[in-house]
Amino acid sequence: MSEIVVREATSNDIESMIDLYGRMEDHVRQISLDLLFTLGSNWRELTRRYFVEFSKRDDKLVLVAQDGNDIVGFLTAMITTTLPIFVQRKYGLLNDMFVKQEYRGKGIGKKLLKTAIEWLEQNHIRRIELHVDAKNRKAITFYKAHDFKIRGYTMKRES
Repeated sequence: MSEIVVREATSNDIESMIDLYGRMEDHVRQISLDLLFTLGSNWRELTRRYFVEFSKRDDKLVLVAQDGNDIVGFLTAMITTTLPIFVQRKYGLLNDMFVKQEYRGKGIGKKLLKTAIEWLEQNHIRRIELHVDAKNRKAITFYKAHDFKIRGYTMKRES
C-alpha cells in the first residue's frame, strides 16, 4: 500500500465509484438483512447518473481515496437546508462512505471524513448529520470516535 491520497472525484473515477457503491450496498444489505438495499437491474446506470449529477453541484462533494491507480474508498456529502421556519437552516449531510474491506482500519475513513468536514466548515457549516444502520456496529463506533452523537432513531414497519 502506497500513500493514500484523498481528493475530489473526477469523471475518470466514476466506474470505480460505481463498483464501490455496489459493494457498499451489498455490505449494508448483509449487515442489516434489509431487502430494501437489494440493487435493481439498472443500478449501474442509475448510480452513474447519481455521481455525475452529484459532482456538478457546488453544494455537493464527492471524494475518493486512491492507492496508486486504485480507488479504494469514496465519500459523498452535501449542504442541505431545513424548513424555512428554523433559524439555523443549513447543515451538512454525509450521504455515503465506503472503504474496501482490505483497506479498513488503515485511517482511510478518517481521512475521507476529515476532508469532508473541512469542506463543510469552509462553507460555514457547523452541524453534520448522517444515517447509519443500527446493526452496523463498526460504523457506529467509527462515527462516535469522531464526535458524532446519536440524535434519534429511524424506525420502519413492514407488512
